[in-house]
Amino acid sequence: MKVALRIWLPLGLLAWVLMSCTTGPENPVFSTFRHVIPLAEPVKPPFHPDPRFEYLRLVTGGRTLYLARGNWEDHHRVSVWYSASGEVLRFRDGRLVGATGLFIEWRAVRLPTLPSWDELANQSIPYTWQRERDVMPGYRYGVVDHLTLQRVAPPTRSDLTGIPATSLIWFKETDGGAIPLPPAWYAWDPRSKEVLYGLVCLDATLCFSWQHWPVT
Repeated sequence: MKVALRIWLPLGLLAWVLMSCTTGPENPVFSTFRHVIPLAEPVKPPFHPDPRFEYLRLVTGGRTLYLARGNWEDHHRVSVWYSASGEVLRFRDGRLVGATGLFIEWRAVRLPTLPSWDELANQSIPYTWQRERDVMPGYRYGVVDHLTLQRVAPPTRSDLTGIPATSLIWFKETDGGAIPLPPAWYAWDPRSKEVLYGLVCLDATLCFSWQHWPVT
């Protein structure tokens, strides 16, 4: 009997500790968005957005997911978007400046002062610039991308939905660095002066398109 107690008592205590850890309070931000929509799994249409939130519609690997806007940072210049399963994306004027919670992360992105999309739409020559980012895994800090952005004709195929591609002004951005990323795409609306759709790759294995949702 004493031997049995010596065996089962530590096991019981261990189980109690583990249960206590898993039932503790979670991050209130993720808790909120988990109730908005269960984003850990692909969302099957039709998706009925909660009118209290703005969303991003993401398409990656044949899956469609939705992220909800949580807040703004950097004096209302950076929009922050959350999934219920913990992924967080940050955008500044249509450009990705942060991605965490994915198997590839851009922990920080440093951008120079860039021309407005209105100015870029009226340039006759490509615009070249450099971006610096910190990437995980691998602790790669200060990765420099040598980028060339130019206005192009609307693509014949994209994940854009609900809006005619020809109603937007399209840009393609190529990377001329030592280990180049696949091209990025931006679709800018000259009426709202916003980038409504984009396609970005965190590396050669992880790309996704995004679109403001619902379509207005």
